[in-house]
Amino acid sequence: MSIKAIVLIGLTLITSNALANGYWDTQRVCDYQTITDTTYVSACRYKGDFVAFPSSDPYGFYYMPRAAEFDETFTSKSTTTYPSCSFSRYVSFSESGLLFFHKYNGSAVSGTGNFSGNAFLASNVKTTETKPRTVVIEGSCRFEDVWIKLCNGCQIP
Repeated sequence: MSIKAIVLIGLTLITSNALANGYWDTQRVCDYQTITDTTYVSACRYKGDFVAFPSSDPYGFYYMPRAAEFDETFTSKSTTTYPSCSFSRYVSFSESGLLFFHKYNGSAVSGTGNFSGNAFLASNVKTTETKPRTVVIEGSCRFEDVWIKLCNGCQIP
């Protein structure tokens, strides 16, 4: 056997072995970095005491008013600075199935109480939320030859 034939057989074996495990391809490759997004959060808690009269006696001439307490937290978010909390907040809410007692004869009527008015700032808690994300570094993308590894029995596309 000639040297030329041995070299040709050797190159064929090397090439077929390499092709069985993968191939070279030119692909777009980029560099990445992780950045952190920060969100500023203000939790504003408002409290207040309110009274309501039954709708049949809205001015309280005959029935005793019912009291209700309002205590709720409102959350605001911003990506630049902490949101501010106002000194007071107008609120309106209803409670059904309330018993209103008559001022003079002790009888009761069932109804819905509509409560409204200003609740005042009771507390203000400021926190931050952070969330990492991965982004492409601007100007880092380029085309490179990369080795694409094949699985056993896979075919080159």
